[in-house]
Amino acid sequence: MVSSRCRNTLFFLVLSAFCGYGHVSAATITVDFTDNRFLTRLYPLYPPNSYRTFLALPPPRTANQNYALTSIYGGSDFGNSDLAIVRITGQLSLGDTDKIAQLWSINIEKNYDTIFSLNSPGGSYGEGIRLGNFFSNTLSGQEIYTKGVIIEKNSICLSACAIAFSLAVSDTRGLDDTRYVESGGVIGFHSPYALESDSKKTLTLKQSLDLSYEIASSFISLIGRNKNPPRLIEKILSHRRQDDFLILKDSADLWNYGFTPVAESNEVKVASISNIDEFHSKLICDFYLNYSNAFQIYDNYIYGSFTSPGLGGEPVKFLQDDTTITGFRNIGIEELINDYNTSGAVTFNGTFYCQLQFDSSKNMSIAIWRTPLNSGPAGTDLGAQKSLEPCGKRNPQDQNEFCVAPSVVSTPVSNRMLAQAFGCDDSKFLTETFNEFSPAMADFNTSIRERPSIESNRREYLKPGDAVNIVGCELSNDNEGVWYEIESDGIQGFTSARFIKGQQHRKAPQFEHEERQLEQLQHDTN
Repeated sequence: MVSSRCRNTLFFLVLSAFCGYGHVSAATITVDFTDNRFLTRLYPLYPPNSYRTFLALPPPRTANQNYALTSIYGGSDFGNSDLAIVRITGQLSLGDTDKIAQLWSINIEKNYDTIFSLNSPGGSYGEGIRLGNFFSNTLSGQEIYTKGVIIEKNSICLSACAIAFSLAVSDTRGLDDTRYVESGGVIGFHSPYALESDSKKTLTLKQSLDLSYEIASSFISLIGRNKNPPRLIEKILSHRRQDDFLILKDSADLWNYGFTPVAESNEVKVASISNIDEFHSKLICDFYLNYSNAFQIYDNYIYGSFTSPGLGGEPVKFLQDDTTITGFRNIGIEELINDYNTSGAVTFNGTFYCQLQFDSSKNMSIAIWRTPLNSGPAGTDLGAQKSLEPCGKRNPQDQNEFCVAPSVVSTPVSNRMLAQAFGCDDSKFLTETFNEFSPAMADFNTSIRERPSIESNRREYLKPGDAVNIVGCELSNDNEGVWYEIESDGIQGFTSARFIKGQQHRKAPQFEHEERQLEQLQHDTN
Protein backbone atom coordinates (compact mmCIF):
# COMPACT_ATOMS: atom_id res chain seq x y z
CA MET A 1 0.00 0.00 0.00
CA VAL A 2 1.37 3.42 -0.95
CA SER A 3 0.73 6.17 1.57
CA SER A 4 -1.28 9.23 0.52
CA ARG A 5 1.79 11.40 1.04
CA CYS A 6 3.83 9.19 -1.30
CA ARG A 7 1.00 9.14 -3.84
CA ASN A 8 0.81 12.93 -3.76
CA THR A 9 4.56 13.21 -4.19
CA LEU A 10 4.52 10.78 -7.10
CA PHE A 11 1.61 12.64 -8.70
CA PHE A 12 3.51 15.92 -8.34
CA LEU A 13 6.60 14.47 -9.96
CA VAL A 14 4.67 12.82 -12.78
CA LEU A 15 2.83 16.07 -13.43
CA SER A 16 6.16 17.88 -13.31
CA ALA A 17 7.58 15.54 -15.89
CA PHE A 18 5.58 17.24 -18.62
CA CYS A 19 7.35 20.55 -18.07
CA GLY A 20 9.56 21.56 -20.95
CA TYR A 21 8.21 19.20 -23.58
CA GLY A 22 6.39 21.95 -25.45
CA HIS A 23 7.68 23.20 -28.77
CA VAL A 24 10.56 25.56 -27.98
CA SER A 25 13.47 26.59 -30.15
CA ALA A 26 16.93 25.37 -29.25
CA ALA A 27 19.35 27.59 -27.37
CA THR A 28 21.94 29.56 -29.30
CA ILE A 29 25.42 28.31 -28.41
CA THR A 30 28.50 30.36 -29.33
CA VAL A 31 32.19 30.18 -28.47
CA ASP A 32 33.90 33.52 -27.78
CA PHE A 33 37.66 34.06 -27.61
CA THR A 34 37.65 37.82 -28.14
CA ASP A 35 35.88 38.93 -24.97
CA ASN A 36 37.40 36.55 -22.43
CA ARG A 37 39.79 38.93 -20.68
CA PHE A 38 36.96 40.63 -18.82
CA LEU A 39 36.93 37.54 -16.59
CA THR A 40 40.35 38.51 -15.21
CA ARG A 41 38.77 41.77 -14.03
CA LEU A 42 36.00 40.08 -12.04
CA TYR A 43 36.57 39.65 -8.31
CA PRO A 44 34.48 37.90 -5.63
CA LEU A 45 32.69 40.15 -3.15
CA TYR A 46 32.84 37.69 -0.24
CA PRO A 47 34.97 34.81 1.08
CA PRO A 48 34.62 31.58 -0.89
CA ASN A 49 32.08 28.87 -0.16
CA SER A 50 33.62 25.39 -0.18
CA TYR A 51 33.58 22.12 1.72
CA ARG A 52 36.16 23.57 4.13
CA THR A 53 34.08 26.63 4.93
CA PHE A 54 30.85 24.61 5.09
CA LEU A 55 32.39 22.36 7.74
CA ALA A 56 34.05 25.41 9.35
CA LEU A 57 37.32 23.52 9.68
CA PRO A 58 40.10 25.20 11.67
CA PRO A 59 42.45 26.89 9.18
CA PRO A 60 46.21 26.31 9.41
CA ARG A 61 48.51 28.86 10.98
CA THR A 62 50.44 31.19 8.72
CA ALA A 63 53.05 33.90 8.97
CA ASN A 64 52.55 35.16 5.41
CA GLN A 65 48.95 36.20 4.91
CA ASN A 66 47.85 37.29 1.44
CA TYR A 67 45.68 40.41 1.60
CA ALA A 68 45.03 40.66 -2.16
CA LEU A 69 41.76 39.74 -3.83
CA THR A 70 42.07 37.15 -6.60
CA SER A 71 40.18 37.39 -9.87
CA ILE A 72 37.93 34.50 -10.86
CA TYR A 73 40.28 33.58 -13.71
CA GLY A 74 43.96 33.99 -13.09
CA GLY A 75 45.20 31.81 -15.92
CA SER A 76 45.43 28.17 -16.82
CA ASP A 77 46.47 25.42 -14.45
CA PHE A 78 47.98 23.41 -17.29
CA GLY A 79 49.66 26.03 -19.47
CA ASN A 80 46.65 26.16 -21.73
CA SER A 81 46.92 28.64 -24.55
CA ASP A 82 43.57 30.37 -24.24
CA LEU A 83 40.22 30.63 -22.52
CA ALA A 84 36.96 30.02 -24.35
CA ILE A 85 33.65 31.44 -23.17
CA VAL A 86 30.82 29.17 -24.28
CA ARG A 87 27.71 31.36 -24.23
CA ILE A 88 24.35 29.60 -23.97
CA THR A 89 21.49 31.94 -24.85
CA GLY A 90 17.75 31.31 -25.16
CA GLN A 91 15.43 28.41 -24.31
CA LEU A 92 17.02 25.09 -23.36
CA SER A 93 15.67 22.21 -25.44
CA LEU A 94 16.40 18.53 -25.93
CA GLY A 95 19.81 17.94 -27.46
CA ASP A 96 21.43 21.20 -26.31
CA THR A 97 23.64 19.43 -23.78
CA ASP A 98 25.05 17.15 -26.48
CA LYS A 99 25.95 20.18 -28.61
CA ILE A 100 27.59 21.92 -25.66
CA ALA A 101 29.54 18.78 -24.75
CA GLN A 102 30.80 18.52 -28.31
CA LEU A 103 32.09 22.11 -28.24
CA TRP A 104 33.72 21.47 -24.88
CA SER A 105 35.51 18.40 -26.28
CA ILE A 106 36.84 20.49 -29.16
CA ASN A 107 38.14 23.06 -26.67
CA ILE A 108 39.98 20.33 -24.76
CA GLU A 109 41.56 19.02 -27.96
CA LYS A 110 42.85 22.54 -28.58
CA ASN A 111 44.04 22.78 -24.96
CA TYR A 112 41.61 25.57 -24.06
CA ASP A 113 40.07 26.29 -20.69
CA THR A 114 36.31 26.88 -20.72
CA ILE A 115 33.84 29.01 -18.78
CA PHE A 116 30.14 28.60 -19.54
CA SER A 117 28.00 31.75 -19.64
CA LEU A 118 24.23 31.34 -19.20
CA ASN A 119 21.49 33.72 -20.32
CA SER A 120 18.27 31.74 -20.56
CA PRO A 121 14.62 32.09 -19.49
CA GLY A 122 14.43 28.31 -19.00
CA GLY A 123 13.00 25.67 -21.28
CA SER A 124 13.16 21.90 -20.88
CA TYR A 125 13.54 21.02 -17.22
CA GLY A 126 14.97 17.63 -18.12
CA GLU A 127 17.56 19.26 -20.36
CA GLY A 128 18.44 21.67 -17.56
CA ILE A 129 19.14 18.69 -15.32
CA ARG A 130 21.30 17.03 -17.95
CA LEU A 131 23.21 20.25 -18.60
CA GLY A 132 23.83 20.71 -14.87
CA ASN A 133 25.10 17.14 -14.55
CA PHE A 134 27.41 17.78 -17.51
CA PHE A 135 28.81 20.87 -15.77
CA SER A 136 29.33 18.86 -12.57
CA ASN A 137 31.08 16.03 -14.41
CA THR A 138 33.48 18.39 -16.19
CA LEU A 139 34.38 19.97 -12.84
CA SER A 140 34.97 16.56 -11.26
CA GLY A 141 37.44 15.11 -13.76
CA GLN A 142 41.13 14.46 -13.29
CA GLU A 143 42.08 17.54 -15.30
CA ILE A 144 39.83 20.53 -14.80
CA TYR A 145 39.44 22.42 -18.05
CA THR A 146 36.10 23.84 -16.93
CA LYS A 147 36.73 26.94 -14.84
CA GLY A 148 33.16 27.58 -13.83
CA VAL A 149 29.78 28.91 -14.93
CA ILE A 150 28.73 32.54 -14.92
CA ILE A 151 25.63 34.69 -15.20
CA GLU A 152 26.95 37.92 -16.65
CA LYS A 153 25.73 41.45 -15.99
CA ASN A 154 22.19 42.04 -17.30
CA SER A 155 21.72 38.30 -17.95
CA ILE A 156 19.00 36.10 -16.47
CA CYS A 157 19.00 32.40 -15.67
CA LEU A 158 15.51 31.13 -14.85
CA SER A 159 13.80 27.81 -14.17
CA ALA A 160 15.64 25.00 -16.00
CA CYS A 161 18.65 27.27 -16.49
CA ALA A 162 18.81 27.96 -12.74
CA ILE A 163 18.79 24.21 -12.03
CA ALA A 164 21.66 23.67 -14.49
CA PHE A 165 23.60 26.52 -12.89
CA SER A 166 23.02 25.22 -9.36
CA LEU A 167 24.23 21.70 -10.20
CA ALA A 168 27.57 23.00 -11.51
CA VAL A 169 29.62 21.84 -8.52
CA SER A 170 32.36 19.22 -8.38
CA ASP A 171 31.31 15.93 -6.76
CA THR A 172 34.88 14.79 -6.14
CA ARG A 173 37.05 17.82 -5.43
CA GLY A 174 37.04 20.23 -2.53
CA LEU A 175 36.97 23.23 -4.83
CA ASP A 176 35.82 26.71 -3.96
CA ASP A 177 32.46 27.49 -5.53
CA THR A 178 32.75 28.55 -9.19
CA ARG A 179 29.11 29.50 -9.86
CA TYR A 180 29.61 33.19 -10.50
CA VAL A 181 26.91 35.85 -10.67
CA GLU A 182 28.11 39.23 -11.88
CA SER A 183 26.49 42.34 -10.39
CA GLY A 184 23.33 42.87 -12.44
CA GLY A 185 22.79 39.15 -13.12
CA VAL A 186 19.66 37.37 -11.90
CA ILE A 187 18.80 33.76 -10.94
CA GLY A 188 15.15 32.69 -10.79
CA PHE A 189 13.82 29.36 -9.47
CA HIS A 190 10.43 27.71 -9.43
CA SER A 191 9.04 24.19 -9.29
CA PRO A 192 8.68 22.07 -12.41
CA TYR A 193 5.19 22.63 -13.75
CA ALA A 194 2.96 21.30 -16.49
CA LEU A 195 2.57 23.53 -19.53
CA GLU A 196 -1.02 23.87 -20.75
CA SER A 197 0.02 22.46 -24.11
CA ASP A 198 1.63 19.50 -22.35
CA SER A 199 -1.63 18.49 -20.68
CA LYS A 200 -2.88 17.37 -24.09
CA LYS A 201 0.09 15.06 -24.60
CA THR A 202 0.26 11.45 -23.57
CA LEU A 203 3.40 9.91 -22.07
CA THR A 204 3.74 6.27 -21.23
CA LEU A 205 3.93 5.37 -17.57
CA LYS A 206 7.57 4.41 -18.04
CA GLN A 207 8.37 7.80 -19.63
CA SER A 208 6.60 9.64 -16.83
CA LEU A 209 8.33 7.64 -14.11
CA ASP A 210 11.75 7.95 -15.75
CA LEU A 211 11.52 11.72 -15.97
CA SER A 212 9.97 11.99 -12.50
CA TYR A 213 12.83 10.04 -10.99
CA GLU A 214 15.30 12.16 -12.92
CA ILE A 215 13.77 15.34 -11.49
CA ALA A 216 13.69 13.87 -7.97
CA SER A 217 17.32 12.78 -8.34
CA SER A 218 18.34 16.26 -9.48
CA PHE A 219 16.64 17.83 -6.47
CA ILE A 220 18.51 15.46 -4.19
CA SER A 221 21.72 16.35 -6.06
CA LEU A 222 21.05 20.04 -5.44
CA ILE A 223 21.64 19.52 -1.73
CA GLY A 224 24.05 16.58 -1.98
CA ARG A 225 27.69 17.19 -1.05
CA ASN A 226 26.70 20.61 0.27
CA LYS A 227 26.08 22.05 -3.20
CA ASN A 228 23.21 24.17 -1.92
CA PRO A 229 21.51 24.58 1.46
CA PRO A 230 18.34 22.47 1.96
CA ARG A 231 16.20 25.61 2.25
CA LEU A 232 16.81 26.23 -1.48
CA ILE A 233 14.68 23.17 -2.30
CA GLU A 234 12.01 24.28 0.16
CA LYS A 235 11.87 27.70 -1.48
CA ILE A 236 11.82 26.27 -5.02
CA LEU A 237 8.89 23.97 -4.23
CA SER A 238 6.87 26.89 -2.89
CA HIS A 239 6.86 28.57 -6.33
CA ARG A 240 4.54 26.49 -8.50
CA ARG A 241 3.29 28.80 -11.25
CA GLN A 242 4.89 29.63 -14.56
CA ASP A 243 5.26 33.32 -13.70
CA ASP A 244 6.18 32.93 -10.02
CA PHE A 245 9.89 32.87 -9.18
CA LEU A 246 12.26 32.78 -6.25
CA ILE A 247 14.53 35.60 -7.43
CA LEU A 248 18.12 35.97 -6.25
CA LYS A 249 19.98 39.07 -7.40
CA ASP A 250 21.25 40.83 -4.26
CA SER A 251 24.83 39.85 -3.56
CA ALA A 252 24.34 38.90 0.10
CA ASP A 253 21.36 36.66 -0.76
CA LEU A 254 23.32 34.94 -3.54
CA TRP A 255 26.23 34.31 -1.20
CA ASN A 256 23.95 32.97 1.51
CA TYR A 257 22.53 30.39 -0.90
CA GLY A 258 26.07 29.22 -1.69
CA PHE A 259 26.76 31.08 -4.96
CA THR A 260 29.63 33.47 -5.69
CA PRO A 261 28.69 37.09 -6.49
CA VAL A 262 31.40 38.97 -8.40
CA ALA A 263 31.98 42.49 -9.70
CA GLU A 264 34.49 44.30 -11.86
CA SER A 265 37.73 45.50 -10.29
CA ASN A 266 36.61 49.14 -10.32
CA GLU A 267 33.70 48.17 -8.02
CA VAL A 268 35.48 45.95 -5.49
CA LYS A 269 38.74 46.20 -3.55
CA VAL A 270 40.23 45.01 -0.29
CA ALA A 271 38.78 46.93 2.64
CA SER A 272 41.30 49.08 4.44
CA ILE A 273 40.25 50.95 7.54
CA SER A 274 42.39 53.21 9.70
CA ASN A 275 40.99 52.42 13.15
CA ILE A 276 38.19 50.11 14.19
CA ASP A 277 36.84 49.35 17.63
CA GLU A 278 35.84 46.01 19.04
CA PHE A 279 32.11 46.38 18.39
CA HIS A 280 32.44 47.29 14.72
CA SER A 281 34.94 44.47 14.32
CA LYS A 282 32.34 42.06 15.63
CA LEU A 283 29.77 43.40 13.17
CA ILE A 284 32.03 42.12 10.40
CA CYS A 285 32.28 38.73 12.12
CA ASP A 286 28.48 38.68 12.52
CA PHE A 287 27.87 39.35 8.84
CA TYR A 288 30.24 36.53 7.85
CA LEU A 289 28.63 34.14 10.32
CA ASN A 290 25.02 34.97 9.47
CA TYR A 291 25.23 35.30 5.70
CA SER A 292 27.81 32.77 4.57
CA ASN A 293 26.34 29.47 3.44
CA ALA A 294 29.10 27.84 5.46
CA PHE A 295 27.39 28.29 8.79
CA GLN A 296 23.69 28.06 7.96
CA ILE A 297 21.51 25.01 8.53
CA TYR A 298 17.92 26.22 8.73
CA ASP A 299 16.12 29.47 7.98
CA ASN A 300 16.30 31.94 10.84
CA TYR A 301 18.71 29.76 12.77
CA ILE A 302 22.01 31.25 13.82
CA TYR A 303 24.61 30.01 16.23
CA GLY A 304 24.79 33.26 18.14
CA SER A 305 26.27 36.64 17.47
CA PHE A 306 29.62 38.09 18.40
CA THR A 307 28.11 41.48 19.24
CA SER A 308 26.11 42.85 22.12
CA PRO A 309 23.67 45.68 21.31
CA GLY A 310 25.09 49.11 22.06
CA LEU A 311 28.58 47.87 22.90
CA GLY A 312 31.39 50.27 22.02
CA GLY A 313 35.10 50.19 22.64
CA GLU A 314 38.35 52.06 22.42
CA PRO A 315 39.68 52.57 18.89
CA VAL A 316 42.31 50.08 17.85
CA LYS A 317 45.96 51.07 17.81
CA PHE A 318 47.89 50.04 14.72
CA LEU A 319 51.45 48.87 15.13
CA GLN A 320 54.32 49.42 12.69
CA ASP A 321 54.35 46.07 10.93
CA ASP A 322 51.91 43.52 12.24
CA THR A 323 48.74 45.03 13.58
CA THR A 324 46.14 43.77 15.98
CA ILE A 325 42.82 44.52 17.55
CA THR A 326 41.90 43.67 21.10
CA GLY A 327 39.05 44.06 23.50
CA PHE A 328 40.61 41.90 26.21
CA ARG A 329 40.68 44.75 28.70
CA ASN A 330 42.66 43.11 31.49
CA ILE A 331 45.88 42.84 29.48
CA GLY A 332 47.58 45.66 27.60
CA ILE A 333 48.27 45.43 23.88
CA GLU A 334 52.05 45.49 24.38
CA GLU A 335 51.90 42.52 26.76
CA LEU A 336 49.82 40.57 24.29
CA ILE A 337 52.16 41.31 21.42
CA ASN A 338 55.17 40.28 23.47
CA ASP A 339 53.44 37.09 24.56
CA TYR A 340 52.18 35.97 21.17
CA ASN A 341 54.25 37.87 18.57
CA THR A 342 51.35 37.77 16.17
CA SER A 343 49.06 39.82 13.96
CA GLY A 344 45.74 38.09 14.61
CA ALA A 345 42.91 39.00 16.96
CA VAL A 346 40.36 36.37 17.92
CA THR A 347 36.94 36.44 19.53
CA PHE A 348 34.70 33.51 20.49
CA ASN A 349 30.88 33.39 20.61
CA GLY A 350 30.41 29.99 22.24
CA THR A 351 30.54 28.00 19.00
CA PHE A 352 32.81 29.84 16.57
CA TYR A 353 36.07 31.71 16.57
CA CYS A 354 36.43 34.80 14.39
CA GLN A 355 39.84 36.26 13.63
CA LEU A 356 40.53 39.62 11.96
CA GLN A 357 43.95 40.53 10.66
CA PHE A 358 45.43 43.78 9.31
CA ASP A 359 48.60 44.41 7.35
CA SER A 360 50.78 47.52 7.44
CA SER A 361 48.56 49.18 4.80
CA LYS A 362 45.49 48.57 7.01
CA ASN A 363 44.08 45.95 4.62
CA MET A 364 41.74 43.55 6.42
CA SER A 365 41.24 39.78 6.28
CA ILE A 366 38.96 37.40 8.18
CA ALA A 367 38.65 33.75 9.21
CA ILE A 368 35.87 31.94 11.07
CA TRP A 369 36.01 28.35 12.26
CA ARG A 370 34.12 26.01 14.54
CA THR A 371 36.13 24.18 17.15
CA PRO A 372 36.09 23.17 20.81
CA LEU A 373 37.83 25.56 23.15
CA ASN A 374 40.74 23.20 23.59
CA SER A 375 41.34 22.46 19.92
CA GLY A 376 41.85 25.78 18.19
CA PRO A 377 44.54 26.47 15.60
CA ALA A 378 47.13 27.75 18.04
CA GLY A 379 48.59 27.23 21.46
CA THR A 380 51.23 25.20 23.24
CA ASP A 381 53.28 22.55 21.48
CA LEU A 382 51.89 19.04 21.94
CA GLY A 383 54.42 17.09 19.93
CA ALA A 384 53.28 17.24 16.30
CA GLN A 385 50.15 19.18 17.24
CA LYS A 386 49.92 22.86 18.00
CA SER A 387 46.26 23.15 18.74
CA LEU A 388 45.18 24.55 22.04
CA GLU A 389 42.81 27.37 22.78
CA PRO A 390 44.00 30.42 20.81
CA CYS A 391 43.58 32.89 23.65
CA GLY A 392 44.72 30.74 26.54
CA LYS A 393 42.70 30.27 29.70
CA ARG A 394 40.19 33.05 30.27
CA ASN A 395 37.27 33.74 32.50
CA PRO A 396 33.90 32.66 31.02
CA GLN A 397 32.63 36.25 31.00
CA ASP A 398 35.57 37.25 28.79
CA GLN A 399 35.13 34.51 26.18
CA ASN A 400 33.58 36.81 23.59
CA GLU A 401 36.18 39.56 23.97
CA PHE A 402 38.92 39.91 21.40
CA CYS A 403 42.38 38.71 22.29
CA VAL A 404 45.58 38.41 20.31
CA ALA A 405 46.41 34.97 18.92
CA PRO A 406 48.69 33.47 16.26
CA SER A 407 47.53 34.16 12.72
CA VAL A 408 45.65 31.59 10.68
CA VAL A 409 45.01 31.49 6.94
CA SER A 410 42.28 34.02 6.27
CA THR A 411 40.42 35.65 3.38
CA PRO A 412 40.58 39.33 2.41
CA VAL A 413 37.55 41.42 3.40
CA SER A 414 36.26 43.39 0.41
CA ASN A 415 34.86 46.91 0.62
CA ARG A 416 31.46 45.48 -0.38
CA MET A 417 31.54 43.01 2.53
CA LEU A 418 32.56 45.78 4.94
CA ALA A 419 29.68 47.91 3.68
CA GLN A 420 27.17 45.09 4.16
CA ALA A 421 28.42 44.55 7.72
CA PHE A 422 27.79 48.25 8.43
CA GLY A 423 24.30 48.13 6.91
CA CYS A 424 25.14 49.61 3.50
CA ASP A 425 23.86 47.56 0.57
CA ASP A 426 25.09 49.00 -2.75
CA SER A 427 24.79 52.57 -1.42
CA LYS A 428 21.34 51.86 0.04
CA PHE A 429 21.15 52.02 3.81
CA LEU A 430 19.39 49.07 5.45
CA THR A 431 17.00 50.73 7.85
CA GLU A 432 16.80 47.70 10.15
CA THR A 433 20.43 48.27 11.17
CA PHE A 434 19.21 50.70 13.84
CA ASN A 435 15.89 50.79 15.69
CA GLU A 436 14.16 52.44 18.62
CA PHE A 437 15.86 50.07 21.05
CA SER A 438 19.28 50.72 19.55
CA PRO A 439 19.29 54.25 18.07
CA ALA A 440 22.21 55.57 16.05
CA MET A 441 24.55 57.92 17.87
CA ALA A 442 28.12 59.13 17.71
CA ASP A 443 30.56 56.82 19.47
CA PHE A 444 33.55 59.18 19.40
CA ASN A 445 34.37 62.80 18.66
CA THR A 446 33.96 63.08 14.92
CA SER A 447 32.89 65.46 12.17
CA ILE A 448 29.99 65.91 9.78
CA ARG A 449 31.54 66.61 6.36
CA GLU A 450 30.11 67.97 3.13
CA ARG A 451 31.10 64.90 1.11
CA PRO A 452 32.15 61.32 1.97
CA SER A 453 35.85 62.18 2.18
CA ILE A 454 38.26 63.02 4.97
CA GLU A 455 39.45 65.90 2.77
CA SER A 456 35.97 67.42 2.55
CA ASN A 457 35.00 70.56 4.46
CA ARG A 458 33.71 70.10 7.99
CA ARG A 459 30.13 71.25 8.65
CA GLU A 460 29.79 70.37 12.32
CA TYR A 461 31.33 68.38 15.17
CA LEU A 462 29.69 65.37 16.79
CA LYS A 463 30.31 64.42 20.40
CA PRO A 464 29.90 60.93 21.90
CA GLY A 465 26.21 60.30 22.49
CA ASP A 466 24.93 62.82 19.91
CA ALA A 467 21.90 61.32 18.16
CA VAL A 468 21.99 61.05 14.37
CA ASN A 469 19.47 60.06 11.71
CA ILE A 470 21.00 58.01 8.91
CA VAL A 471 19.47 58.67 5.49
CA GLY A 472 22.00 56.97 3.19
CA CYS A 473 25.48 55.57 2.81
CA GLU A 474 28.43 55.55 0.42
CA LEU A 475 31.44 53.32 -0.13
CA SER A 476 34.79 55.09 -0.33
CA ASN A 477 38.31 54.29 -1.49
CA ASP A 478 39.93 55.88 1.55
CA ASN A 479 40.73 54.29 4.90
CA GLU A 480 37.23 55.00 6.19
CA GLY A 481 35.65 52.38 3.93
CA VAL A 482 31.99 53.33 4.51
CA TRP A 483 30.38 56.72 5.13
CA TYR A 484 26.91 57.34 6.50
CA GLU A 485 24.87 60.25 5.16
CA ILE A 486 23.34 61.67 8.33
CA GLU A 487 21.18 64.42 9.80
CA SER A 488 21.85 65.80 13.28
CA ASP A 489 20.27 68.95 14.77
CA GLY A 490 19.36 70.26 11.33
CA ILE A 491 22.84 69.66 9.89
CA GLN A 492 23.16 67.18 7.03
CA GLY A 493 26.36 65.63 5.73
CA PHE A 494 28.58 62.58 5.95
CA THR A 495 30.46 60.88 8.76
CA SER A 496 32.51 57.69 8.90
CA ALA A 497 30.41 54.62 9.74
CA ARG A 498 33.04 53.39 12.19
CA PHE A 499 32.27 56.33 14.50
CA ILE A 500 28.53 55.57 14.77
CA LYS A 501 27.32 52.98 17.26
CA GLY A 502 23.98 51.60 18.38
CA GLN A 503 23.67 48.87 15.80
CA GLN A 504 22.11 45.64 16.77
CA HIS A 505 23.80 42.64 15.23
CA ARG A 506 22.72 41.69 11.72
CA LYS A 507 20.11 38.96 11.89
CA ALA A 508 20.08 35.88 9.73
CA PRO A 509 18.80 36.82 6.26
CA GLN A 510 15.03 36.90 5.89
CA PHE A 511 14.82 37.36 2.10
CA GLU A 512 11.72 39.52 2.37
CA HIS A 513 12.05 40.81 -1.20
CA GLU A 514 13.24 37.71 -2.99
CA GLU A 515 9.87 36.55 -4.35
CA ARG A 516 8.71 38.51 -7.35
CA GLN A 517 6.33 38.01 -10.21
CA LEU A 518 7.74 37.63 -13.70
CA GLU A 519 6.51 41.10 -14.70
CA GLN A 520 8.54 42.69 -11.91
CA LEU A 521 11.55 40.60 -12.86
CA GLN A 522 11.39 41.77 -16.46
CA HIS A 523 11.08 45.36 -15.26
CA ASP A 524 14.10 44.95 -12.97
CA THR A 525 16.34 43.56 -15.70
CA ASN A 526 15.45 46.12 -18.39
